[in-house]
Amino acid sequence: MGLNSWLTKRRVAKAVKTLKAYAGKDQAELAREGGWDLVAGNDWSWMKANWQGSDQIWKNYSTSDLEITYAIASTIHACVKLKATTANQVWYEVGRYTERGWKEVPGHPFHQLMRRPNGGQDTAGFIWEFVAHAETTGLSYVWKLRNRGGGVIAMQPLPTSWVRKVYDDRTGQLLKYVMRGSVGHAEREIALEDMFVMRYPSANDPTGCAGPLQAALHDLQVDEARADLLVEMLANLHFPGAIFKQELGWTPDDKNEARKVLRDLIGPGKRGSPLFVSGPNSSVEMPQPPKEMDWAGTAMQAETRICATYGVPPILVHFRAGLENGTYSNYDNARKSFYIDTMRSLWEMMASAFERGLLIDEGEEELELKPNFDDIAEMQEDATARHARIRDDFHAGLLMWDEAIEAVDGKPLPGNMGKVYLVPMNLTPVTLTNEAGGSLTTLPEPPPEEEHLEDADVEEDEDEPKPVIVVAER
Repeated sequence: MGLNSWLTKRRVAKAVKTLKAYAGKDQAELAREGGWDLVAGNDWSWMKANWQGSDQIWKNYSTSDLEITYAIASTIHACVKLKATTANQVWYEVGRYTERGWKEVPGHPFHQLMRRPNGGQDTAGFIWEFVAHAETTGLSYVWKLRNRGGGVIAMQPLPTSWVRKVYDDRTGQLLKYVMRGSVGHAEREIALEDMFVMRYPSANDPTGCAGPLQAALHDLQVDEARADLLVEMLANLHFPGAIFKQELGWTPDDKNEARKVLRDLIGPGKRGSPLFVSGPNSSVEMPQPPKEMDWAGTAMQAETRICATYGVPPILVHFRAGLENGTYSNYDNARKSFYIDTMRSLWEMMASAFERGLLIDEGEEELELKPNFDDIAEMQEDATARHARIRDDFHAGLLMWDEAIEAVDGKPLPGNMGKVYLVPMNLTPVTLTNEAGGSLTTLPEPPPEEEHLEDADVEEDEDEPKPVIVVAER
């Protein structure tokens, strides 16, 4: 008998004796008297030295680590991909606000720059990369390339890990950016006016950033630890593939014959080997570690929290948390929520960054950028509900006929036929006539020629005609 086998048997015997001695005592008593230490065969100092608190388990991610995570973590990649591809759907208008509202400036060079940002990218590729940098590191840099006259002719998104800020040691003022060189190239300095940035603000650092991935790191690490544990168990756990029971004992020849029959039935390469038990009422309960943990619940919790930091409903990225109770109706509502609650703020943040970097910093301070949502179906009012609301407003006398027609994308009626309000006959218009007493009198009846516009000449007048009230019978 080897030394290890002898020590093992002695430790087991000691543990059994200890358990008998402490029978009936609760866990607190055992802890006080050292019972658990004796059973485990370890002293408490070893436990303390090897125990890891949560603050020791969490890993710190560098900027480069965050960028790599986007490529290897399916949950992060799915959320970032959805936001980056959706961001391509909006067009930005260049214009200014006047007393009469928004006035667009057509044909601005900004549009041509966005169509071909640089020699290697189109709009979709540029926006995807621009958004992916911000969503993974909280910061997105864009390098502006100029011609000899100083005009911006191209713009290149840069990975956050490629850019380093240089500050004045005395004043703390930002002086310039330094871009790391590729293989065989030295670092390159970039002037402040040749770079613009979009960033998620940090609560404790006015110059720092805190993107969605930073907020989701703990949940991501929990999800990774769950996946690693499952892989380790599947790779290292040994359990029988079949259990043979009989009251009589098993001889070596019987076992070999059973193994041969089993191999012939299921073939080679199957996980597990048979386990033989014998004796009356014999039974074996095999441990099933994968069932001991709520694997699905742990995964769903991590996925849900990661989606929450990105503002992405789980059903849109086909996570289990969203699909379990998902329906087509839920999917449509989730898409609308995603566009209105998440993407709208992202589009406005992008418009602000482009406006600052490509208009204001280039001397066009009077111009602004505004995202155009007219072609985004998810951000429009439901057509049926919209028509019903416009129809109700017209019947209530809140809209003129022409206004109601234009509200449903129709053309105004010829002449002045549409310059009328429709008021139900059972409603009586009234007005205040006595300032002292506030007595009420009905409005005078409209002239006959204004009641029957179909019999009147509808030629266009130079002066704007006043709308009239037509009383409608029901």
